[in-house]
Amino acid sequence: RGPITLLHLDAYRLDTARQVEDLLLDEFMVSPWCLAVEWPDKIASWLPDRTLHLDLGIAPDERHTIRLRELSPVAG
Repeated sequence: RGPITLLHLDAYRLDTARQVEDLLLDEFMVSPWCLAVEWPDKIASWLPDRTLHLDLGIAPDERHTIRLRELSPVAG
């Protein structure tokens, strides 16, 4: 394995299928790319079945929290 390039996508303003298709996401969901998506629910149907979600937050006691979880495929 060689180096992996992290690519960030902020999907918040994506409103149409055409906008998502124009991004050619399939090209960036394979090595050497790692695609990090903000607002993944906006493009859920374009994401692969196995995805990792990194949740960043702040707990009530003001500690920063990080949770990594794998999501199973969405039944459709």
